[in-house]
Amino acid sequence: MKTLSKLSILTAIIAIYVLVFTACSNPAGGGNRDINGDDDNISLDLYAKAPPILDSDTPIASFAANDIDAAVAYVVDADNPDGEYTLLLHQGLTNTAQLNLNRANRELTIIGLDGEITIQKNSIASQNLFNISNGARLIIGENITLQGIETGSTALVNVAGTGSYFTMLEGSKITGHTINSSSHGAAVTIGQDGHFFMSGGEINDNHNTVDDSIASGGVYVIGTFTMTGGSMTGNTMDTNTPMDIVFNPSGNDAALTRSSNNGGTIGASYPDSFAGN
Repeated sequence: MKTLSKLSILTAIIAIYVLVFTACSNPAGGGNRDINGDDDNISLDLYAKAPPILDSDTPIASFAANDIDAAVAYVVDADNPDGEYTLLLHQGLTNTAQLNLNRANRELTIIGLDGEITIQKNSIASQNLFNISNGARLIIGENITLQGIETGSTALVNVAGTGSYFTMLEGSKITGHTINSSSHGAAVTIGQDGHFFMSGGEINDNHNTVDDSIASGGVYVIGTFTMTGGSMTGNTMDTNTPMDIVFNPSGNDAALTRSSNNGGTIGASYPDSFAGN
């Protein structure tokens, strides 16, 4: 009888824990919370993709217009659960400071609603728009354009560190970023142990004004780059030399992989063996 009583108590404790965890991690139980305390002009909705399904009507958090900084800070906050988050953008915006996705086991997918949505980089030359590290993952999906500036000094997106991933899906774009920096890509720099997976989207019209064989207007690879779709064209180095991707084998285990079936399009590369369809 005592054994049964203890078992019943243990079962009740487990049930309470599951209920609390579900309320914290599942949007169906999390409700709609405005981080800025202002219910007007809501433009960013953040969802947690927790079992059993994503409830599209109840975001776990909403953010006032033009505050992607608060949304990213929420995703990496140590008090929030690990897992996958989806950020739905209703209008274009500009970041205030470098957006650091730097917590392991956190994945953020950004999707644009109602046509193309632009995330404009701020005017601070030395900052990335997104810096992905420490095992975090960023996915930019349909209708999202990352827009650079003409006076940058580092990549629009930087990814480095074990387990850190950046992914581009169909309908995404990186464009309009100009830097003056050797050993960098204007669009994306894949640092040591970083991963970039491109299954779709476009990287175009980015420029690195340095005249150097390891400067890239598009992507610079030290870590790992896998391409199964999408296109990289119209990116340049120096004045107007086409250079969409630079593969730097001195970066330890650097690797570039392209699918043999529909592996996307690269206009110009170093070494040039990676260019083509």
